[in-house]
Amino acid sequence: MSWSIRARLSLSYSALVLAVLATATMVIAGVESRSSLSRLDAELQRLNLTLSAVMLNEFGEGLDLSGAADEASIEVVTPGRILLIAHEDGSIVRAWGGTVPASWRPTVTSLEVEASAVTLNGSNYRMAGRRVVAKGQPFLVSVLAAMAPLEEDQRSLFRTLTIGIAAALAVAVLGGLLIGKLALRPLSSRR
Repeated sequence: MSWSIRARLSLSYSALVLAVLATATMVIAGVESRSSLSRLDAELQRLNLTLSAVMLNEFGEGLDLSGAADEASIEVVTPGRILLIAHEDGSIVRAWGGTVPASWRPTVTSLEVEASAVTLNGSNYRMAGRRVVAKGQPFLVSVLAAMAPLEEDQRSLFRTLTIGIAAALAVAVLGGLLIGKLALRPLSSRR
């Protein structure tokens, strides 16, 4: 099968446009994914520090770990986030904002707030955890966010970009055919 010059020019132009658009899509999706995760981590870290401060304040009022956790569960409420206070061994003192499996134990080894990926009940979560010491008693403060909304946003962005690529490619093919026709017109009139 022999392709005309016009068809080959159009195909080359379309392939170039597709390569540029596919590369741009991968870059945009990657940057957006990292940016969204960074924003979520920062939010979880801020919420963890807030919860830690409330717990320290409750200890300052003379409450024990259980009482401080009960008070914190009233004072710090954030929709879509699971907050929990645990003993240093990971056994949960109080959890609110969602459910965690009874057998699950958060593990936090640092005094600094760190964000990491965890799996609960087969679902992906992002957790910011911190080890806190109040009146000589160490305990863990953790804040979790389900990854499902973020993952759905990423799928939606990818679908939108894919539709955009298809539309741009269609325009590129039609434009390539038109440009090829116009560019080759003087050649065909000379024959």
